Amino acid sequence: MKLGALGTAGRELRALFDGGATAGLADGELLARFAAGPADAGSEAAFAALVARHGPMVWGTCRRILRDPHAAEDAFQATFLLLVRKAGSIRVDDSLGRWLHGAGVRVALRARASARRRVDGDLATIDLLVTPPPPDADLRAAIDEEVDRLPPAYRSVVVLCHLEGLTREHAASTLGCPVGTVNSRLSRAGGLLKSRLTRRGLAPASAALSAWLTAPEASAAVPPKLAGATVAASTRIASGGALAGTVTAGVAVLLDGVLRRMALMTLMKTTAFGSTLIALAAFVAGAGDPARPAGEPPRSDDPPQAAKPAEPPPKPPTPSEQFRSIEAEWKAALEKFSAEMGKGKTQAERDAIFPKFYPDEMDYFRRCLELADAHPKDPGARDALLWVVGEGMRNNDATGPRMVPTGKAAEALVRDFADDPRVARAALRIDNAPSANRGAFARALREKATGREAKGLATLALAQYLGMEADIIHFARTNPVQPKSKYQMRDDEGKPYIKEGPESYADSYWQWLRSRDEAATRAESEALYHRVIAEFADVVHNPMHYEGGKLVKNPSPKTLAQVAEAKLDDLRNLVVGNPAPEIEGPDLDDRPLKLSDHRGKVVVLAFWGSWCGPCMAAIPQERELARRLQGKPFVLLGVNAREKPEAARKAVRDAAITWPSWHDGEEGGIVDRYHIRSFPTVFVIDARGNIRSKEAGGEGLDKFVDQLLAEIEPKPADPE
Repeated sequence: MKLGALGTAGRELRALFDGGATAGLADGELLARFAAGPADAGSEAAFAALVARHGPMVWGTCRRILRDPHAAEDAFQATFLLLVRKAGSIRVDDSLGRWLHGAGVRVALRARASARRRVDGDLATIDLLVTPPPPDADLRAAIDEEVDRLPPAYRSVVVLCHLEGLTREHAASTLGCPVGTVNSRLSRAGGLLKSRLTRRGLAPASAALSAWLTAPEASAAVPPKLAGATVAASTRIASGGALAGTVTAGVAVLLDGVLRRMALMTLMKTTAFGSTLIALAAFVAGAGDPARPAGEPPRSDDPPQAAKPAEPPPKPPTPSEQFRSIEAEWKAALEKFSAEMGKGKTQAERDAIFPKFYPDEMDYFRRCLELADAHPKDPGARDALLWVVGEGMRNNDATGPRMVPTGKAAEALVRDFADDPRVARAALRIDNAPSANRGAFARALREKATGREAKGLATLALAQYLGMEADIIHFARTNPVQPKSKYQMRDDEGKPYIKEGPESYADSYWQWLRSRDEAATRAESEALYHRVIAEFADVVHNPMHYEGGKLVKNPSPKTLAQVAEAKLDDLRNLVVGNPAPEIEGPDLDDRPLKLSDHRGKVVVLAFWGSWCGPCMAAIPQERELARRLQGKPFVLLGVNAREKPEAARKAVRDAAITWPSWHDGEEGGIVDRYHIRSFPTVFVIDARGNIRSKEAGGEGLDKFVDQLLAEIEPKPADPE
């Protein structure tokens, strides 16, 4: 809102507000400047800016709940004085509007309750009785109450868009989220408000709610004298001035009552005397009427009592139910996105569809984190946090927007669920790529876990992660410039092509990897595997597994000792310089294929799947490598894994793959024998059948193969 909405007071304050000291500052910055003091023109200008920005919304709220304009003025001043008293403790993420609306509702409701308890003959009561209220006054006040009860994310958009008049684009900028997120939150908030108003017996709620949400009086111009007096009083009280003599007695009593109520509610949360304090809180809040003897029926001038519902209201959803609802919504959004993308006939059309329909994962992450914050240590909170970690770490979380929510979720899991085996088993799946979040998660989980099962699983998870990290450290130290990520796309004719993206890691993290000691990291990994075998050998590794797309009980689960011994076998035997394990079996065309039959040639053994974007992104280079070295003692072989043979054969046709591949199926016998942790993985085997590299790729693969070919090809004779 502009200062013009404050009338004359706004013009008087404009010199302060438009002088550059507060222009463009966010609410949090303005409040911090005011709270930091001292009470001078700068701090007064900061508070004036807040009154200018949010005063119309607060004034409209007070007027809807309090029909008496004098009572509304007292509530308005008390609301902003409450902000003064709480300025040092309020956390402002985006806008103060949400907090001020809630404070305004509570202050106005307290003022209304006080007015109704006054004895007959009180002038304010007479004014209330003789001034006919608008026909929908109760509904408008109820809407304000229900807006205050909305979840924070929904309350913010309603306050910004419907009470403060911001456009949805401006609200999105203020909240730091896409416009689509604002739209979806407004839609969900409207649905919640309608259902809650209907449960209160305020039907027909839909039409009235729509009118309220679009009414121009949702915010109202603040009387000039009231705005100026509020800023002056706030500045004086912030500098140590007393309430008495600064504001009216009515404002002082109202503010004191609200502050005592807030202090009491805080005390109730931290004391064991809950039942006694609840009764006291009811008295302080005005639930008891000292002027009416016990058992006396209501007076004729008492407000009408709402009819009791015929049935008790439905129980609020549990945290687990709330998470399942979020998860179902996410899946439905993904299905809709997939359907819309299928309608795109050209890549340009698909590029246009993507930003419109791809669900805002950051919004879903935020909702899960809010759920977990509201219900710490609840199983539903655990599941929500695991979902954020799983979705965030499913893709690259080493750079980009996923870093923050994924890190917060991992931190909360360690704090509240370190001894939960489900959390530790989730950590077993993070060794497919390195990131600062993953490393911190694995290490902190192992340090905090105390239960034997969780401790053993977390120890194995950290050992796996460090083994993978050692491989990446080696790659980073031998490649000063990190490669760019690649994605498989399809052209307008459906043919695949590769699109190059940004680097996979933030430059600071890449440099950190280059500074690490590969040998020390690998030694720590090996030591942890030995500890797993010595201390947690019988702990079950995988009690459940996927069968036919469903998670079912595993009939033959492995123990942690079996898994650790296989990993140690990788470290001891599947290392550069040792013989490559034999592979024998049919290829995708059911023809016999044996690795040792190619002894005497340089072999590139690529583990791939059509579901793996980086795998398919490497196909064009591999195809060119096979073409260039045709007729040389070289062969390119593939191991297709984790998919059905029909899908693999289709990928071979679509991507024009000309070399043979074993099909390892969904069980992964070859994958297990070679201890493959991530896809794609490329082994380079020399003419003697020994492993020479486990990480070659890109241009480095071509150069390395050429070096090995030079070792076995006869050198030209020196001229005589």
